[in-house]
Amino acid sequence: MSITASSVRRTIRQFTDYSQDLLRADMGTFENRLNILAYFCSSDTTFQVIHQQLMKNPAVNLDEWLADKTSRNTGWAGSSPLEFPVNTDERVCLMYQLVFAIHCGKIAFQPFLVSFFSVGTSKINHFINAFQEAVLSPLFRELYYKLEELENRLPEQSTAEISPSSLHILHNSGPIIQQFAQGSHISQNASQQIQNPEIQKLFSELVTLVHSVDLSNEQRRESNEILASVEEELKKPNPKKSVVRAMLHGLPIAASLAEIITAIISLLG
Repeated sequence: MSITASSVRRTIRQFTDYSQDLLRADMGTFENRLNILAYFCSSDTTFQVIHQQLMKNPAVNLDEWLADKTSRNTGWAGSSPLEFPVNTDERVCLMYQLVFAIHCGKIAFQPFLVSFFSVGTSKINHFINAFQEAVLSPLFRELYYKLEELENRLPEQSTAEISPSSLHILHNSGPIIQQFAQGSHISQNASQQIQNPEIQKLFSELVTLVHSVDLSNEQRRESNEILASVEEELKKPNPKKSVVRAMLHGLPIAASLAEIITAIISLLG
């Protein structure tokens, strides 16, 4: 199944709606609405790419974070410090993984609430409200910012096909599962990020530039296939300069991208 500009916009609207539902949940609806949001994030064709980035960030270790915070608990309710990283990407990933750990039962929700929150009452709704305010609201706010940036990069043409690489919302998203359209088939590949950070930055800029241009459906499809192949080559330990050069110069709008293409090729040595 191909990813189009319209499907990305629809996915962003759905995520916004489901996350807002969870923010308004109480003890009677929280679990069900969390299940709905989690199922959507892990199964939606478009959001799966973002989900993998958030779950696989190598800079984040939820188990170590939880062990550190709970080890400082004095036995009083709320005595575990709810401290998150100041780095935006790391904070978002940690919060997101925390929510999914609660969803799948890896972290028992009520003991977690008692350990990290003191609300002056034993009513579960008050604990849920505290969790919504301290974790869910800031998490969703940061994700809305990132999704808004992503949506602003989309081509206006609703049927334009989108490369999974253009759905990256983190600077370093670690291993992700990507689906690339190849003719009438879809091949699924687990791959690492481009190792050279300068090339990664330039390639991301290149993808954004390509998708900002008004292309025909055929040109868009050809560009997506070329970009996917280039990315796979760049992720190899020793990418071949000649191969990358040939593929990039095969882009339908290569002439207008000469400067950034030359910069990428020059970094290959």
